[in-house]
Amino acid sequence: MRLILTLLVLIPSSALAHAPIEGMNHFFNGVLHPVLIPAHIILLLATGLLIGRQGDEAIAGAVPVFMVAVIAGVLLSQWAVNLDVAPILLTTAILLGSVLVWGRQLPIMLLRISALTAALLVGIDSSQETFSGEERYIALFGTVVGVSFLVVYVAGMTEVIRKWLHGIPVRVLGSWLVASSLMVLVLGLQK
Repeated sequence: MRLILTLLVLIPSSALAHAPIEGMNHFFNGVLHPVLIPAHIILLLATGLLIGRQGDEAIAGAVPVFMVAVIAGVLLSQWAVNLDVAPILLTTAILLGSVLVWGRQLPIMLLRISALTAALLVGIDSSQETFSGEERYIALFGTVVGVSFLVVYVAGMTEVIRKWLHGIPVRVLGSWLVASSLMVLVLGLQK
């Protein structure tokens, strides 16, 4: 009996890159989507940390650009269903994490370009291939809300702690994001 149960557990069901959570409505599936995809959460954390480390003015200058770009990316996702953007997301996270480790302030224009790039990439990679019609747009709206909330929250928290111990905790978090990105990238290339 144990052998049969073990074999049944090992038999894969459908394998989707962006599968919804059973029993949850479409909006909350979209909200949780970026948290459940490793490449998305790593890039979003790196973006939020980078924006927040720059201070209030940077948050005010980069977050609106990020939000508009994530909406554009989500709208573009309907044409990018079969693209594998994860290596680009992780490479971008490595670059942003390296800037965090470096510990220097970026010019606001470069920060906006970084936020724009991250938002477009996450938005484009957030297609919900299992949903269609109205359900899909509700899930994509949830993704915009979830992504935006996550980046704004991380940026706000980082702004609060950015001067603790001369910014070393933020730099350490940046190094962890670089290491995490490298691990996920290598595991993805092993397939």
